[in-house]
Amino acid sequence: MNKNHRHVTAALASCLVMLFAPVLHSADVNAPPAELQPGRHPMIPHDHSPEMTAKLKAAIPVFDKVPDPALHMIMNMMRADYAWYISPDRTKGKVGVLVLNHGINEASDVLFTERLAPIARTRPTAISFGMAMTTSEALQQAVDDLNARGVSTIVAVDPESSEHKSIYRQWQYILGQRDKAAYVAVPLVTSKARILMAEPINDDPLIAKILLDHAQALSTDRRKEAVIIIAHGPEDDVDNPPDLAEVRKLAAWVQKKGRFASVDALNIQDDAPPQVRAANVQAFRKLVTDARAQGREVLVVPYVINAQGLQPKLQKDLAGLEFRFQENGMSDHPNFLKWIDKRVKETLRKG
Repeated sequence: MNKNHRHVTAALASCLVMLFAPVLHSADVNAPPAELQPGRHPMIPHDHSPEMTAKLKAAIPVFDKVPDPALHMIMNMMRADYAWYISPDRTKGKVGVLVLNHGINEASDVLFTERLAPIARTRPTAISFGMAMTTSEALQQAVDDLNARGVSTIVAVDPESSEHKSIYRQWQYILGQRDKAAYVAVPLVTSKARILMAEPINDDPLIAKILLDHAQALSTDRRKEAVIIIAHGPEDDVDNPPDLAEVRKLAAWVQKKGRFASVDALNIQDDAPPQVRAANVQAFRKLVTDARAQGREVLVVPYVINAQGLQPKLQKDLAGLEFRFQENGMSDHPNFLKWIDKRVKETLRKG
């Protein structure tokens, strides 16, 4: 390796570490509680074996030139995978719900489980937290927990924005819904109960109403306000246009129903290479400055599932600008549970 190439890879590694690091340090991100709550499995440590490191680099192009120690650091800064069966023992039924969640940090994950409590009281419900990049163990544990409750059908629900994301394809692969892995080709889940996978959100009006309500909560005079819906987005530029098209459909619904001065939508592509995310940040800032130049108040509405996740990072992206910001995630709104229930019933009908 020549000197210039070493500098390039070191710089890339440094950028990736900054890109993938959450607000908390890795020790905080993956620190379990002193005592595990009922139904919760221990976190699964990231696999840093030479074999798994090689597989990760082969599967994810952005990792290919990253030195192994930097890659291990990046992985440690991601939330570890784990499963959590959240229904009370008295909850019975033939249909189990498997909720798929990226996972952020302890406080956010616990809050997410609390938001799902009404569903967990009506159907056996388990959550698989994590990206399943190098292991399917958490998904298998969640499926095993549902099978142990006697369900005959499991409906897996991914509350992400659209199917145009690598994590969605990885979950599909592990659950036997597609032939090719998006990350590492880990073992497929086995289950006595049949497994169905619900369609993602796309442009569902129930979710559009959440965005509208979140914008209206910030509003004082809609005729003079510009709403910016900012989503996480996929890391791949092939996936980004069709994913953003779905977000823009939601934005159009918010514009029609809310009658704001304007409603724009943008993907920040938080897991994309640094230069891609940086370009989106500039576009994000331009939306704000252009609206302000037209005399409009700016309402920023994140299209994210969890509270306490991407929100602080987005606010930092707009440092020095004037805007109002919605702190809540989609799961804080009653329509989120309505959407899950709707998808479960639709999936069962289609069978």
